[in-house]
Amino acid sequence: MERPKTPNPRRNPTGEDSPPQKEPELQIVQTYKDDAFFQKVIAENHTEKRKHIAIIGEPGAGKTTLLGELAERLSKNSPNFPICIRLADLRDSTIADYLLNNWLSKALQFIDVEAENVTPEIRKALKQLFAEGKVWLLLDGVDEMAAASPIEALARIREQLTDWVGKARVVLTCRLNVWDATISNTLTNFDTYKTLEFEPDDVDEFIRQWFEEASQDEKRRNSGNETFWLEQGKRLQQELKSPEKENIRRMVCNPLRLSMLCQSWCVPKPELPETKAALYEQFTTYFFEWKQEEFEKKHQRVLEEPDKKQIQQALAKLALAAMESVNRFRIEQDFAVEQMEEEWFNLADELGWLVLVDRDTRTKKPVYAFFHPTFQEYFAACAIEDWHFFLNHQIPPVSSCSYRIFERQWKEVILLWLGRRKIEGKQKEEFIDALVNFEDGCGEWGKQDKVDRGFYEYRAYFLASEGIAEFKDYSKVDEVIVQIFKWSFNDFDNKKKKRVNFFYLIINEARQALEQTQHPKAINALVQLLNSLHLSNLTPWQVNLTRWQVAESLGTIDPGNQIAIHTLVQLLNSPELDDDILWQGVVSLGQIAQGNQKVIDALVELFISPELDDDIRWQIAESLKEIDPGNKTAIDSLVEVLNSSELDDDTLWLVLESLGQISQGNQNQKAINALMQLLNSPKLDDDTRWQVAENLGKIDPGNKTAKLLRSLIV
Repeated sequence: MERPKTPNPRRNPTGEDSPPQKEPELQIVQTYKDDAFFQKVIAENHTEKRKHIAIIGEPGAGKTTLLGELAERLSKNSPNFPICIRLADLRDSTIADYLLNNWLSKALQFIDVEAENVTPEIRKALKQLFAEGKVWLLLDGVDEMAAASPIEALARIREQLTDWVGKARVVLTCRLNVWDATISNTLTNFDTYKTLEFEPDDVDEFIRQWFEEASQDEKRRNSGNETFWLEQGKRLQQELKSPEKENIRRMVCNPLRLSMLCQSWCVPKPELPETKAALYEQFTTYFFEWKQEEFEKKHQRVLEEPDKKQIQQALAKLALAAMESVNRFRIEQDFAVEQMEEEWFNLADELGWLVLVDRDTRTKKPVYAFFHPTFQEYFAACAIEDWHFFLNHQIPPVSSCSYRIFERQWKEVILLWLGRRKIEGKQKEEFIDALVNFEDGCGEWGKQDKVDRGFYEYRAYFLASEGIAEFKDYSKVDEVIVQIFKWSFNDFDNKKKKRVNFFYLIINEARQALEQTQHPKAINALVQLLNSLHLSNLTPWQVNLTRWQVAESLGTIDPGNQIAIHTLVQLLNSPELDDDILWQGVVSLGQIAQGNQKVIDALVELFISPELDDDIRWQIAESLKEIDPGNKTAIDSLVEVLNSSELDDDTLWLVLESLGQISQGNQNQKAINALMQLLNSPKLDDDTRWQVAENLGKIDPGNKTAKLLRSLIV
């Protein structure tokens, strides 16, 4: 996912600004599946497009896995050298210092086990590799760095990618909430790719493959019930499709959580959890069952329930202490033993709850981490009994009070805490009330049209809105969602008889919060708003703007929602529509209408409209590619336009680019024939002929004519 440059807002006929700029929000520029991402990234290393890369996403979305896969592919398919660094291991060191004084000595042991010291010549050789651009620097976990804030972490990375280190091609991973902590990210020379969640079909296929593999286990094959595991997989697929299971269905679009659910489904009488915390709790139960046989063989005894309870308590104490330390995800053995006691540390190490990840360069002592950072956050949540740990507030605020609700590293812990079954509902109710009614002491905002409360009051409210997804019994759910709606789509001031336009930062944050709150209630509210717009006092332009905004949010929350798609298709034909809203509507359809033929037909019809803005026509081609790459109707229509004798040069180039985008790699014969015929036209100049050959090569990569022309025309 890249952040596209959007034009400055134009003024609409009512004198209001067009849709607010969405700088902090990611939009899909292109989706990469299977090997396409790796092929693009590796191929671009030798072109002028060579830029650093940021892989961002939610916890458990596969960022580290993707980085590891890239390292393996580079070692096989590239002459360059991948160097992997876990950023939590830097501590106070710079990247340059770590490479020369830590990483290099460890790497040397793999090359020459008898080597004792890193010589100046070896350090010089490493720097030379960097200087020649032969190194890929793979940095994992910006969010795990020992830094006081996300801004500091990102700034440190920027400052350290200079001199010889800056000559490397950098690929880093980072949690989404850390990467988006600032409006303008300081790491400007990075193309941003976001790990996408699984689509429903992906979830089904993952489950099918998981349980098919489980059925092949030798012990299970010899159990006399070979079909049991396949039936378990089918049962899981069916239960996830139940209407009342929307929350867990949304949760397991995340690869880590889906794998946890599949594993925990192997216990007797499994049930679908309702919250993230319940899923982690269920997996923990499975984890101990999984390790039971191995433990029994080694110790000649069963791992009893008191043992399991004790080790979980010890892990919780360690996790919370580590979260409050400078090196949150880097746990030295001495620190772990101090928190857990040696007996429970040894057992946690043996069972695999804690994993050896490093040895301190100076002391040579072992350094551990939880086997995934999200489990550290889960166990930390299990150690917290009182909500005041997150928020201990006074009016006016004082420095001694605790405001962990505003520290991004605690967000997942807070959401997991709200989903814990052992925490009384009264405690959760009080906590969300405190968030909703938070006063930051920043003054009165009643006279401001675009702001109605303090900065920290907004942040607390948005956190409350996400929290009610984990605590669905909150008594004021409807009130919270209504307020989020007002900020998301602007409010109508009945006294002043005008629409209140909030700052775009508030609008964007509110919509992101809306996507994370209780989905069934949010969907119902969005549908009701769409159905009531014709009764509002808004101008036609305002109605169209709100229709797009609401439909986009509805489609994001509920991909494939037919009401959202129908609304956006209707919007394309609205006579009062300005180009900004039309462009945004086309983008939204590309994101939510995968495989929808009616949408394809509507976009194709719009594409051939003679008065259409070229930027919008280009976006239609992008959206058609996202909806259904290689769609025959779209290709046929573009070929028909291509055969028109009335095309000016600009439109011809745009049609060529669009045809190349939609038909890329599928060798559509009709498109190939049209381009081959166009190549023979004596009216083409060299630039246009090269453009034809370029797009012919996209459609038919092995086309010899296209290759020859591209090599001849410079």
